[in-house]
Amino acid sequence: MKNYYLSYLKKIKKNLEDIDYTLVEKLEKKILEIKKNKNKVIFFGNGGSAAISKHFAIDVLKNLKVRTLTFDHEQITCFSNDYGHKNWMKKSLEFNCDKKDLVIFISSSGNSINHIRAAQYCKKKKIFSVSFTGFNKNKLSKITNYSFIVNSKNYNIIENVHSVWFLMIIDRLSKKLIF
Repeated sequence: MKNYYLSYLKKIKKNLEDIDYTLVEKLEKKILEIKKNKNKVIFFGNGGSAAISKHFAIDVLKNLKVRTLTFDHEQITCFSNDYGHKNWMKKSLEFNCDKKDLVIFISSSGNSINHIRAAQYCKKKKIFSVSFTGFNKNKLSKITNYSFIVNSKNYNIIENVHSVWFLMIIDRLSKKLIF
C-alpha cells in the first residue's frame, strides 16, 4: 500500500516540476494585460475540470481583481440542448466573449470536441486562448496560443498538477500586485 502512494506522489512531483517557466511568465504577463485593460478571463472545463475552472475563476476574481466568467448548468444544458453538446462552449463564446478577453480551457485529455470547437473559434476570431491538458499528444494544445501539458494519462494526476500550477501562478501574481 505505501509503495503505491509513494509512487503516485512521485509521479505528481515529477509532473509538477516539468512546468515551462518561460510559458508561466508569458501567461502572467497576459493576465496582467487583461487586468490593466479591464477585460475578462473566461474558463471552460468538463466534469472535474469544470470544478477546477470554477476554483480558478474565483481565485482570479478575488485575489487578482480580474473579471472572470464560467458557466453554470442552466446555460450549459440550454446551449447543449439548442446547439448540441459539442457546440455549447463555442456558442457561449459567441454570446459572451470580447475580442480582447482571455479564454482558458482545462481538459485532461485535450480531445473533448466542445473544447476543440471553442478553441478553433478563438483562433479564427483571434481571441487569445490557453490550454491546460494532459495525455501529451492532444488536439487542443495544438490550437491554443499557450499550452500547459501534463505528461500523464491519469486524470487525477493531471487535475492535481493543473491545480497546483495555476494556483501557484495566482499566488505569485497576487504577491506581485499587492493590493
